[in-house]
Formats: sequence, C-alpha cells, structure tokens
Amino acid sequence: MLTTDPAMYDFMQRQVRAHPGLALGGPTLNWLLEALRETRALAALTPPALPCLCMMGGNERVVDAGRIRSVMARWPGGRLEVIPGAEHEMMMETPATRRRFYDGAAALFDARS
Repeated sequence: MLTTDPAMYDFMQRQVRAHPGLALGGPTLNWLLEALRETRALAALTPPALPCLCMMGGNERVVDAGRIRSVMARWPGGRLEVIPGAEHEMMMETPATRRRFYDGAAALFDARS
C-alpha cells in the first residue's frame, strides 16, 4: 500500500524497529472525526492561484484518488502526474519514481526562483 520497492519497505520497517516512536498507531474515533472535519473544510476552499505539482501513484489505495483528481482539475496552475504502478509514498518508491518526483519538485521550485 505504501511502496512497490522492497528495499524501501525494509528500510521503513528497520526504522520503526530502531525507533518505535516513529510507528503509527491505529486511528481513533476522535482522529476520524477530526480528519473528516479537516477534509470537509479543505474541500470547501478554492485552491490558491499558485503553481502546484501533485504526483499520485497509479495504484493509490491510501487516499481517494478521485478526490485528488477533482481538486487538481480545478486548481489554477495545478498539475497532476499519475505514476503508473506506484503506490502512495512517492519519496519511498523505486529509484526511477523517486527521481521523477524529485526532478519534478526541483523543476517547480526552479521555475519560481
């Protein structure tokens, strides 16, 4: 669900074992309530007139891909790139996907500097 790269998944697991405080706990009912409030509030906002690059894995299963597509479709200056075969964590994906992510982010920042 997070990455297709076994080495990166192993790295994440080693980090959690070495530093248990980094582990995520299960969601609580209060967490769910606050998450729903926050997403409702964010959905009501008009996206800012600023450049935005959103990269989403073609196999996204953690968040609602349809909602991401909807927000990015109405974002002035926004661009959605769907990475075929990738999961949720672009910065922990295969080397090629990570490179694409970092190159895209750098190009966005370079264009604004």
